[in-house]
Amino acid sequence: MKWIVKMMLALLLCLPVQSWAFPNEPNGFRDLYWGETLEEVQQNRETKYYSYVHETNSVLYAVKFDEKEPQVLSNVPVWGHAFLAAFWNDKLWNVTVFFDNERAFERLKWAMSQLYGTPQEVDEACMWIGNETMIMLLKADSETERCLVRMSSINLMVEMSEDEARRGW
Repeated sequence: MKWIVKMMLALLLCLPVQSWAFPNEPNGFRDLYWGETLEEVQQNRETKYYSYVHETNSVLYAVKFDEKEPQVLSNVPVWGHAFLAAFWNDKLWNVTVFFDNERAFERLKWAMSQLYGTPQEVDEACMWIGNETMIMLLKADSETERCLVRMSSINLMVEMSEDEARRGW
């Protein structure tokens, strides 16, 4: 996970400034917003501790979809009944949603391109980098269509990197 944060920050620095915005940029995922505390999330969502990620000093929680909430993203069914939310210093900074459907990657890439514009593409990943949010569509397995969508707060990633630099890499 640590290398992912470093890779995302390196990519941010390499991209031209005009790509730092995309249409319809979210400030979180559904009713969750960057910087919210775990307690605030738990007021509206059922959560379950998942794991601690040492590399990013983050705590992961599985967050259940509300029973009335569609379990799809861009009309592609989500795998499972939950998604992962990462908290750093008790602030929501990352959400990961998993897909295990036939042609999920291509369907999501098309739908997200319609919504967010043309992505930056690197290997098996598509990225949309905005002023507040970075969205990554990643193939989890090159032989299947398993994939994931990872949304991250740019401001909190920068704070995490600065905090790590203060402590020494």
